[in-house]
Amino acid sequence: MNKAIYRTGIVLAVFAVLVGIATTPALAHVDVYFSPDLSTLDLAVGENVTVQVIADVDANENGIKVAQVGVDFNPNVVNITDTECPCKLKYGPYCVEWWWNKDDFSGVNYPGGPYGRFEWLFTSDNVGHDAPITVPLANLTIERVGPGEILLDISPREFSQEIRYAPSCGLSSLFDKNNDKISPGNISWHDTFERKLYAGWNLISLPFVPEDNSTSSVLASVWDNVSGSVYKYNAATKQFESVTTMDPGVGYFVYLTSDDYWVYNGTEKYDEMSVWLEPGLNMIGALCWPKNVSDILTAEKHWYATIFDASEQKYTDTFNPIAPDVFNRLTTMEPGAGYFISAKHGCWLNVSC
Repeated sequence: MNKAIYRTGIVLAVFAVLVGIATTPALAHVDVYFSPDLSTLDLAVGENVTVQVIADVDANENGIKVAQVGVDFNPNVVNITDTECPCKLKYGPYCVEWWWNKDDFSGVNYPGGPYGRFEWLFTSDNVGHDAPITVPLANLTIERVGPGEILLDISPREFSQEIRYAPSCGLSSLFDKNNDKISPGNISWHDTFERKLYAGWNLISLPFVPEDNSTSSVLASVWDNVSGSVYKYNAATKQFESVTTMDPGVGYFVYLTSDDYWVYNGTEKYDEMSVWLEPGLNMIGALCWPKNVSDILTAEKHWYATIFDASEQKYTDTFNPIAPDVFNRLTTMEPGAGYFISAKHGCWLNVSC
């Protein structure tokens, strides 16, 4: 069954120019995202859907001419079975005008990345497109191939941001009409994250920098099931404190009245942390990619790390840096989870992907 969703007409949107003060120029900006929003999809095994990768280019950029985009996905849950150059104008069943040079368009499936595979997309146009414009970069057909805890099928769920094969495969980039690379700081790669939460207490963290860090916004997808306050742990005072905002690098306890799936979007991956640890217990967050605990904790600075298992409502797996591997059941810090780390003395925890 194909739940294909195409944008087959001319898709144009004019964005208002950000007004600066005096002669200060407005900030150029591009938003890249999936349409429809992947959090709206619900696929059974064997079903597929066609989505588009979209770029919104505002009036301060010099258009767009070339795009190379990597899409990470979990091959145990979904597969990208087809990629197509988007059609700009159709006549009956035939495409009479493409958004890009059809002969230059390519989509190649590679091994690698944090979830196992990624789709590498390349597209270009002889002249390019003037800004402001909303332009589809590619059509992707996604098929669910296996069960898992991804209720809303949030895979593919990340745009790749590093070179995985020379010379530049894996490094998502956009280029303007002069073939100049659009500054990475002017591009928001909208990523979506999901995690199953359970009835009772859940210890979570943010792998993306949220667009709106208020608790009601970050937890919007489960907000109707949230009971009471959201809490963080103040390691200096040894007290739990209620919060109204949530940021990466911090662990948070959230109480749900029933099982649910937490989904939120971010524009920047949390791929590097520098957190001060107080002596004793500290409740921290994780990065956007899995990290081996053995690469984070040392016998010199840390006693142990532990995780709260929401499905069992108790603390379970631990890691002790001086214990034999066979006794360490906590081996990986996963995106979206929160952790307790016991520090021997005050020290910085510096971790990067």
